[in-house]
This record gives sequence, structure tokens and C-alpha cells, in this order.
Amino acid sequence: MADWLLDQLAALDIPAPRAPKHISPSQAGQIAIEASRRLLERGVYVTGFGYPVVPEGTARVRIQVSAALTEAQIDRAVEA
Repeated sequence: MADWLLDQLAALDIPAPRAPKHISPSQAGQIAIEASRRLLERGVYVTGFGYPVVPEGTARVRIQVSAALTEAQIDRAVEA
């Protein structure tokens, strides 16, 4: 499922590194915290974090993927 998510994000030019893990940080810069708040309003739980957790200017949205998610659920999250 993580690969499906990363493929969908890449298709939208949303940066998310490929790594052998199911937690993907998407570097969203200054909009990370606002993006995570808006996604939560749409029923997508992600975590936004910025400075001092990460260096200034590299705020990100943490996306966790579960094997229990379906492609349709991931597509809905990406659409949000």
C-alpha cells in the first residue's frame, strides 16, 4: 500500500521519498501544518510538523500507511 500511495503522490508532483518503510514524510515547507489541519477536516489523519522538530524551512507532513487500507481509501486521501 505504501508504494501505491507514493505512486499517487508522485503523479501529482507531491514530494515524498521512497524508502522501505510505511511512514513517508512529504516535505511541504511552510504549508505543512496548515495542510495537515485541512486534511484532518476532510477525514485524513496525517501529522504536520516543523521547526524545531526539523530544521527551519523543511516542515513536513507525516503520512503513515497501513496494510489494512485499500487503494480506494488511499486514492481518497491523495485527492483530499
